[in-house]
Amino acid sequence: MLTLDRATYAPPQSVVSVAQVGSVTLVSLSFAVIREQQALLLERPLSDLVDMASGKVAMDHSQVASFSCAWINTLIALTRRCRAQGGDLLLYGMAPFSARTIRDTGLESHLHLVHDKVAALKAFGEEPLATWRLALARMLDIPVAIEETVPVATTRRAA
Repeated sequence: MLTLDRATYAPPQSVVSVAQVGSVTLVSLSFAVIREQQALLLERPLSDLVDMASGKVAMDHSQVASFSCAWINTLIALTRRCRAQGGDLLLYGMAPFSARTIRDTGLESHLHLVHDKVAALKAFGEEPLATWRLALARMLDIPVAIEETVPVATTRRAA
């Protein structure tokens, strides 16, 4: 007799990238679709990042094509956690359809959407380094603090 087991999803180890610009933690997601399982996998590591970032987090959704209600609930929980620490969770790069859905359903009162990374940094009072200044610093061999990207591994919770 043939027995089939349900396959489990094992995400790649670099689905979340983290960068620091001043006091703001930038989070970039590499999921095309975020459903219930992915939201569960991401919730704990992102909550830990919020705590390490003292609540100032900007999250890039440019690679996320679609997401479920479970992801929206996770984002609302992360936003509350950020605000409890005196910060906020800013979402940028979201697909126009998704952003419109969030606005039309009134979820924008819980989730803060901004257009891009520059707008997110400015909302936190951080000024991104101008490209020409970075180029000039490199030409003159002047050390400049720029954002550092660190891949964050997600782990599966025991069921």
